[in-house]
Amino acid sequence: MNIFLATFLTDLILFIVGFFVMYRAGENNFSNLFCMLLGIANGFGYIAASLISGKIVNQKTSKPILIISTIVTVASCIALLCLKDFLSNFLLLVLMGASTSFYFNAFQSFIRNTSSRGEIFKTMSTYTFTWNSGIALGFLSSGSLYRAGPVALSVLMVICGIAIMGIINARRVSAETAVDNEAHSFNANPFYLWVGWIMIFSVNSVERSIQTFFPVISAQNNLSPFLSGIPLFLLMAAQGTFSLYLAKKKNLFYNKKAALLINLSGLLIFTALWLYPSYITYLVCFFLTGLYGSFCYMSAVVYANNHHENRSHNVGINETLVGISGITGVAMSSFFMEYFPGAGSLYLICALYIVAAIVYISLIPEHKKA
Repeated sequence: MNIFLATFLTDLILFIVGFFVMYRAGENNFSNLFCMLLGIANGFGYIAASLISGKIVNQKTSKPILIISTIVTVASCIALLCLKDFLSNFLLLVLMGASTSFYFNAFQSFIRNTSSRGEIFKTMSTYTFTWNSGIALGFLSSGSLYRAGPVALSVLMVICGIAIMGIINARRVSAETAVDNEAHSFNANPFYLWVGWIMIFSVNSVERSIQTFFPVISAQNNLSPFLSGIPLFLLMAAQGTFSLYLAKKKNLFYNKKAALLINLSGLLIFTALWLYPSYITYLVCFFLTGLYGSFCYMSAVVYANNHHENRSHNVGINETLVGISGITGVAMSSFFMEYFPGAGSLYLICALYIVAAIVYISLIPEHKKA
């Protein structure tokens, strides 16, 4: 059974529930402050757990950590579906953030230890494809399933949770798969670790802002759950699918010019969203955002897992930055939208995040390989 199906199902349930919580917040007329706090709650737990997971995740601990974190995540999802008050939702999102941080660090360690190091690009592109596909289907189905209600969705959570644990438990790590079976030289250039960290911080600030506020804005403007889920589906579907293409274009990685050009493309996309906000623009530009995001996320996971030392620690830093950017990105977007109201203000602040990434990548020195 394909191990990558586990992360597909995990992200599927996470984003069905995430969309459900944020759209319900919009329907209940939660203030921008409350919506912001719900949007960043996950990040608090994610940061705290990421600082720990990078130190304890290894070949021996990855499997039990995956099982335990799956149980906690599914339980949190069910509680979030059933409880409507702000405080319960906030605390449960913090807990879910912590459990998913352990899950995704352990998952990368698990697949790294059961795959040839020489196939790092293929492994990480498949990983990027599956988690994005899970999110994409989560957004698409959440629009349709929103009216099904908490009970029906809770049953779905349990079924997916059992399937995830079954897939993980069926996977065996033999002594042969735990060692290299083809020659491979790890990259030793710290410059690209920094490039990966800058890009994952920037792209996650952008995407978490969109994932938090687009459902809220849609509900407030009476756009149906199904229609509001389609642009988000296109974003994540493009992000996942493009990663399979990137696996065949290794020359785009460890390439400073490519990183700068991709980020410049992202800047143009969000400038268009800011200047011409409309449903058609959302469909086109969210799809293009997926292409931009695919390169950024895949760069970060490849650089972290392909570095010559401290790979679990590097992944832990990736996940910590995901948590931090999920908080700072959503918080800054919320305050920006308060002071600069308008349909396109969300996308202007997203463009500014990318400008910051371009500046940082341009300024940091490119060290020679060790």
